[in-house]
Amino acid sequence: MAKLTPKHFQVLNALLTARSVRGAAELSGIHRSTIARYLDDPDFVGELVKRQDAALDAAAALLKKAGLDAALALWEDGNPETNPDAPSRIRANDLILSHGRAHVELLKNLKEFAELLAWKQSQEDAARAGVNGQHGAADAAATGPEQAPPG
Repeated sequence: MAKLTPKHFQVLNALLTARSVRGAAELSGIHRSTIARYLDDPDFVGELVKRQDAALDAAAALLKKAGLDAALALWEDGNPETNPDAPSRIRANDLILSHGRAHVELLKNLKEFAELLAWKQSQEDAARAGVNGQHGAADAAATGPEQAPPG
C-alpha cells in the first residue's frame, strides 16, 4: 500500500491508545480483521512504529524533566542554607544518593540489554543467511560455533 487513508490513521491512533487489537477495534469502530490486515502492511506497520517511537520519546522527555525537577527539589531540601531541619536534609541527601545509584544501575542494565538485542539480531541475521548449522555439519564446521550472548 502506498498511501494511508484516514481510516488507517484512525486505526493508528486507536492502536496507540488501546491495550490490544480488540480494544483498538472497539475504540475505532473498525473490525479486528481489518486491523489485522493493516498490521500485515509494511507501510502501515512502519507508520505505527514511527508513532510508537515518537510517543515513547515524548514520554521519556516528560519523565526526564519530572526527574530533574524532583532532583532539584531534593537538592534544595538537602541544603542547610535553604532547609534548617537536619533530619529532612539527611533524608533528602539519602534519596539523592539512592536514586542516583539506581539510575546508574538502570543505565548499566539498558546498555547490557542493547548489547543483548544486537547479539540476538546478529544471530537471527546469521540464521537467515544460512549460517550456524542450518545447512548441515559441513556448514557448522566452516562457520564455527554459535557465539555466546554478551555479558
